[in-house]
Amino acid sequence: DWVLVEAYEGTPNASGPTQGLSLIESQTGLLLIDGNIISSNGSSGLNFENLNYGQDYYFIVRHRNHLDVLTATALTADNVINYDFTLSESSAFGNNQLKLMSDGKYVLHAGDYKSDGTIQVTDFDAWTVGPAILNTYLPTDGNLDGSVQVTDFDTWFENKSKLGIFEVTY
Repeated sequence: DWVLVEAYEGTPNASGPTQGLSLIESQTGLLLIDGNIISSNGSSGLNFENLNYGQDYYFIVRHRNHLDVLTATALTADNVINYDFTLSESSAFGNNQLKLMSDGKYVLHAGDYKSDGTIQVTDFDAWTVGPAILNTYLPTDGNLDGSVQVTDFDTWFENKSKLGIFEVTY
């Protein structure tokens, strides 16, 4: 599945994951079933061209109808940056960005059907609308099983949207 990985500089604050941050660059990547992220051409590592050696960056992973996940700390640009979201819940900035499942895997929090950065009752309105065209991406398919049903409104479940490791080169 596709994800968007964005590099930001600045300092995040409690009013929102990108508050206090400035977007530097975005890259699309592929989210593998093991949770790792690779470049959209299938090679390892996402290649960011606008990062400055020695400067600190936060990275956000955006995936469909899930809450965005921001790295817990700024990462210093070196030849290669690796970040592992599976180490602990503290690997993501703020609260409730990742959920530890019974098998020891961390998954993303689904249900942000309006893509406004919060999961709330009004997301149910977006969920009931559904897509206008068949055989297209279903933004309200919360558990990514290819159909929209009541179980998609359950915001915690283990699905393909678990996060693992991503690598950044520049």
